[in-house]
Parts: sequence; C-alpha cells; structure tokens
Amino acid sequence: MIVFKPKQIFFLILIVVIFIQVSSAWVNTKELLSEIKQKEIAVKNNPTSPDAMFDLAITYAYTNKIEEGLNTLKKTAELAKDTKNYARYLIEKYYKIVVANPGDWKARFRLAFAYYFGGYKNLAMLELQNIANLEPKNPWPYGYMAVIAAEDEKWQEAIKYMKKAIAIDSNVAAFHLGLAQGYQKTGNNLGAVLETAEAFRLKALGY
Repeated sequence: MIVFKPKQIFFLILIVVIFIQVSSAWVNTKELLSEIKQKEIAVKNNPTSPDAMFDLAITYAYTNKIEEGLNTLKKTAELAKDTKNYARYLIEKYYKIVVANPGDWKARFRLAFAYYFGGYKNLAMLELQNIANLEPKNPWPYGYMAVIAAEDEKWQEAIKYMKKAIAIDSNVAAFHLGLAQGYQKTGNNLGAVLETAEAFRLKALGY
C-alpha cells in the first residue's frame, strides 16, 4: 500500500487543480429550477405536511441539492413520526403512480426513496436501476445506488456505480467525493487524493 507524506499530497492536489481538464458545470434545466420553486412553495404553504416535505426532498435529491435533500428528508421523518407506516403509505402511493405511468422517472425516484425510507434497500436499488434504464443520461440513479452500496460497506460495488455516475456527468462534486471515499476504503490512496482534489475544485466553483 502506498502511503503519501503531507508534502506529496499537497503537490498531487496542486497538479490536479492546475492540469485537470476544464469541463462544463452541472446545470439544472429551467424545468427543474421551476420544479424546485414549486415544491418549496408547497412546503411553505404546508409546513407540517410530510407529503410536501418528502416531495421537496426528492426533488432536491435529483437536482444536486444533496445536503438540502438529506435535511428535508430528516424533517419528513420528524413530521411523519411513525416512519414505518408512513413509508408503507409512500410505497403504496408511488407504486400506483408508477404502474399507471411507467415512464415517469420522477415518480420512480420517489418510489425508490420510499423503499429506502422503509428500509427496503434491495427494492430501492432495483427501482433506481429502472430509472437508469429509462434515463440513460441521468447520473443520479447511479449516484444513489453507490450511496446505498457504501452504507452496506460494499465498496467495490459503490465504486462501480459512482464511476457510472461520473461517466454520465463528471461535474458533480459529490460524485467525486463519494468515489474518493470508496478508493480510500479499498486502499487506493492515490485515487482518493485525486478524486478529493477534483471534488474540492468543483465545490469551489459552486458545483
């Protein structure tokens, strides 16, 4: 296993920042920006509604507002109180929508998170794969598949999915940070350093 000294790490990061290929940043479409605004208004009008909160959380999840999404999901759990029964309700709700509209990837995203919310990780993974099949240019299904794999410490699987997400969109800082964690956990220190540097570069640019 290669172990880098602090000075070596500094120069590696410097090299990456200087020489890494500059690419276009992640940009939400006007449609997605409008959706975020609509969901935020719904929560403002119904601040105690777990449904409105969950709906906003998932919109955040696929618009690169990951931290906001996690915080909003926590608020959903607080409002729902009985998370097990609420998850069952969400699964039934979005399963019906998906059956009626199988091409609705946003509904499938909500179903996937409903499964995850209820502790059904395998079903969540299957639904995220369904989204990836429907929307091959959407990196988020693979990103969250990587997160679920990482939670179960399946690091090689997590790395595989995060690489797929990055192959679709290399301009999401969270993807590179996730890949860095996977590399660090599997002893690839150089890969961890390089991916962390790229994550910092994108984060500094606001991505």
